[in-house]
Amino acid sequence: MTHPQHNSMVTPRADHRNTTNAWALRYVFRLCKRLLTTLWGTFDAIRPEREISLMAARLESVAKYICERTGWTKSNLELQKLLYLAQMFHMGRNNGARLFDGEFQAWDYGPVEPDLYHRAKIFGADRVQDIFHNALTFKESDPRRKVMDDVCAKFAKYGAGDLVDITHWDEGAWARNYVPSRRHIIIPDREIWEEYNTRQERARERRSRGVQS
Repeated sequence: MTHPQHNSMVTPRADHRNTTNAWALRYVFRLCKRLLTTLWGTFDAIRPEREISLMAARLESVAKYICERTGWTKSNLELQKLLYLAQMFHMGRNNGARLFDGEFQAWDYGPVEPDLYHRAKIFGADRVQDIFHNALTFKESDPRRKVMDDVCAKFAKYGAGDLVDITHWDEGAWARNYVPSRRHIIIPDREIWEEYNTRQERARERRSRGVQS
C-alpha cells in the first residue's frame, strides 16, 4: 500500500522540476537571442555593404559611390538628381526594392532627399566634398554597383539644368506629387517604381516608331 502513496508524492515534485527547468531554458534562450542580436548589430555597423542585391544600402554609401564615380564634380543639386535616378533604376530592375534607405520629396527643382540635402547644403552650388564619413564600401561583386554605374554612365554627363528637366518629366513621380512652393511632400516609392516602368514603355514605343531615345 505504501508504493502508490510514494508515487503520488514524487510525481508533483517531478512535474514542478520539469516546469521550472523548461522555464529556465526558455529564459536562457531569450537571453542568448538578445545577446546575438546585439552583437550582430555591432558587427553590421562595421562591415562593408553586403552582397544582397535587395538589401537597401546606406544613403551615405550610395552618395559617396556616385561622387567617386563622377570624380567629385557634382553639386548638391546634381547629386540629388543622380540619386533619384539610381533609386528609380534599382526599383525598376528589382521589383520595387530600394537601392538605399531614404525618402524623396517633391521640391521646386525636382526630387530631393532632405537629409542629404541639408548635410550638403554647406557647399551651395559648388561641388560636394567628402562629408560621408559613415559611408560603407561596395564590394566588386556587389550587384548594386551595376545600377549606379549605369546611371552615372548615362546621366553624369548632364549638368544641373538638364538633370532637373529629366526628373521633371510630365509622366514622372515628381510631377504627380509636386505642389508649387511647398516642401515635405513625399514621393511614394510605388510611384518612383511606376515611373521607371512608364519610361521603359515610352522608350519601346519610340523605338517601334524608329525614333532614337
